Amino acid sequence: MHDLRPGGSGKSSSAGAAGALALLVLLGACTPAPRPAPAAAVVAAVPSVPAGPAYRIDPARSELRILAYRSGALARLGHNHVIESHALAGEVHLTAEGSLADAAFTTTLPVASLIVDASASRREEGAEFASEPTAADIEGTRHNLLGPAVLDAAEFPTLGVEGTTSVTAAGVSAHARLSVRGHASSIELPLSVTRAPHLLTIHGGFGVLQSTLGMTPFSVGLGALAVRDQLELRFTIVAVEGP
Repeated sequence: MHDLRPGGSGKSSSAGAAGALALLVLLGACTPAPRPAPAAAVVAAVPSVPAGPAYRIDPARSELRILAYRSGALARLGHNHVIESHALAGEVHLTAEGSLADAAFTTTLPVASLIVDASASRREEGAEFASEPTAADIEGTRHNLLGPAVLDAAEFPTLGVEGTTSVTAAGVSAHARLSVRGHASSIELPLSVTRAPHLLTIHGGFGVLQSTLGMTPFSVGLGALAVRDQLELRFTIVAVEGP
């Protein structure tokens, strides 16, 4: 998922060493990453649809944001990345008007909708994303992200999430199943839900290991420059009541 391109240049006194490090990185970037062995798919039951009100996700007001961090001995030569999508689609079904208990939800997004390292989003994420990837860096990162070694967009063009909710004294939780490149995994996370007439606004976030999702973190140079296994995900879903 990493662009695997140098994040800056050394001074002339260390040009030889910097050049050698850059050559290692660039050679790794030009070598296709090995395609991971297919992960064993986990068959997840589709949640039953409650008979209460149905809400449709509004893509224009919804967002998924993923933060990916560099790692390895040569991490300083790369960038952290902000990856986002504004193409979420799906439904939320309630058991009864005003009740968030035992709701069912489905969400999908096309992998091709993922945006890498938008300048405004990097600024919003603060100092860890203060570096400025070049256009070539961004294109390289997106190419790796959608390629067969990571999301394999050609074979698996969509990501999906489905599940149910529960309500306790601690608040609302989602019990979700994530489907990434044909592999399903389960996660439970708290939600922040704001209700208005005919409108639900849902916020959440969690950390997840790429390896848990059936992916192999991208790396070159025997891991000297890599993407950290753990990703940070945040989302805002705005859903409007009606067909």
